[in-house]
Amino acid sequence: MSAKNLLFIGAGNMGGAFIRGLLKHETHQITVVDPARPNFDAVTVLSHIKEFDGPTPDAVILAVKPQIMEQVVSALREKIYDSLVISIAAGKKIAFFQGILGKNARIIRAMPNLPAAIGEGMTCWVGNHNLGQRDKETAHEILRGAGQVHELQEESAVDSWTAIAGSGPAFVFHFLECLSLAAEKLGFNKELSDLLAIQTTLGSAKLVKELNDEFITLRESVTSPGGTTAAGLAVLMEKLPELLVQTSLAAHQRSVELSG
Repeated sequence: MSAKNLLFIGAGNMGGAFIRGLLKHETHQITVVDPARPNFDAVTVLSHIKEFDGPTPDAVILAVKPQIMEQVVSALREKIYDSLVISIAAGKKIAFFQGILGKNARIIRAMPNLPAAIGEGMTCWVGNHNLGQRDKETAHEILRGAGQVHELQEESAVDSWTAIAGSGPAFVFHFLECLSLAAEKLGFNKELSDLLAIQTTLGSAKLVKELNDEFITLRESVTSPGGTTAAGLAVLMEKLPELLVQTSLAAHQRSVELSG
């Protein structure tokens, strides 16, 4: 992506993650508006929207809480009428932004998950019909700074993404809780139990990514017939697949309800 003029409204955990990702790989003119005035090298930081008087940005990234989004977008409307607008606010649909900015606005709704805060996220995004190919490339370059990126073809798919990648970290954290508790019941202290749960999960995920092999192939490579792993899996596989399906369906249904 050629150097661009980017405006970030909000630079907390998520907004900051995208900024840091851009600063690692790209050279852009970046302006941040955030009352907390975070410190970034080679970035102009302002406290309030009223202080922004630069040229129309090529792209504006909205990373503020959903509750104040209408106020923020309304205040910016005259300054970003010709900008690509990327929102990473949960629950705010494309129609919400078009209602404020107009039917010709170029809007992207992006949904990062919590690991994006450390550059290991899974972000999906979907745009309206006004986007050109260059807009899509710009969005991809901005969002990939916080991890993996995937374009969705329909906005309704955001609810499915939320059920897996959005809520998924909490499911993984609970798995870690349970694995650590199991280690404690087998006689280890809590500190070691937590380490066993974390490193076993982290190492397994990294191995999958490194080998790029099928999940079932790797599972079978650890499972000797009649061995300890097979004994444990006999219990786990009886309940876990259906449990995770039901868990994801419940999260999906709630996402649909909340998005209206």
